[in-house]
Amino acid sequence: MSKVVKCLKNPETVNSVLVIAAFREFENLGILLVELDQLLPADVGIIIADDSGEDKELIIETIVRESLDKMRSWLITFSNVKSGRGSAVLRGFELTVKNFPGVRYLSECDADGSHRPIDICGLVLSPDSDFAIGSRYLPMSKIVGWPISRRIASRVLNFVIPKALNIRTTDVTNGLRRYSLRSAQIIMSNNQTNNGFIFLSEQAILLSKNGIDPVEFPITFIDRIHGTSSVGLAEILDSIRGVYLLYRAKRN
Repeated sequence: MSKVVKCLKNPETVNSVLVIAAFREFENLGILLVELDQLLPADVGIIIADDSGEDKELIIETIVRESLDKMRSWLITFSNVKSGRGSAVLRGFELTVKNFPGVRYLSECDADGSHRPIDICGLVLSPDSDFAIGSRYLPMSKIVGWPISRRIASRVLNFVIPKALNIRTTDVTNGLRRYSLRSAQIIMSNNQTNNGFIFLSEQAILLSKNGIDPVEFPITFIDRIHGTSSVGLAEILDSIRGVYLLYRAKRN
C-alpha cells in the first residue's frame, strides 16, 4: 500500500465515500473539493487517490486540508508512480472498506473539472442502486467544450464497446460512477487486468456477469479548463488492446 494521510472524524457514521482519482490536478482539485464540501452532507467521506509523485505530496495534502471542513472525514492515498486510474480507484476502495465500517456506497470521479460538483453530488446521493453511471449520452445530457473529433471518437467507443461486451449502458467510458458495497466488493475481489481508463469497461462487464446492470443519470460533461489531459497515445493504444482482450475473454 502506498503512503496514506488520514483525517477521520466519526468514521463509523460515514455512509458513503467518494474516491477522486487525481494526477497532477493542482489547479482543479482545490476548486472541486471546496464545492463538494459545501454540497455533500457530513456522512460522506472523501478519498483522494493521487499519483503525482513523492515530490508533490505536500502540495496535495495542503490543498486538501485547506479545502475541506475540519469535521469531514478524508484520506489521501499517494503513489510515487503513475499507477493508472483503475489502480488508483482500487486503492481508494480498499481504504474505504478498512476505515469506514458502516459504508454502503462507494463513488468515483475525476479531479480534472470534467465532472461538475452538482452532478457528482446528484450521483452520490441518488436513490438506492447497485451500480449507477453519470452518462454523457442521455437525451438530457450535454457535452461542453469538446472538439468534433473527440465527440466522434467517444461516440464510436461508446457504441462499439457496449455492443462487443454486451453491457447495457450508453456511456461505458465515463468515470462518474457509484457502487453499492456489494458491487464494490465484487470489483475488489476480481484480478485486475487493466490499469488505465479501460478499467471502467472491465468494471462494467464484471458487474454485468454478476447480474448487475447500471442505472444511468444525465450529466453535463465539461472539457477541462486548467491543465492538460493525462491521457496520451500510449494510454489510448493500451485501451484498444484492453478492449480486445476483454472481448476475447468474454467469448472464451
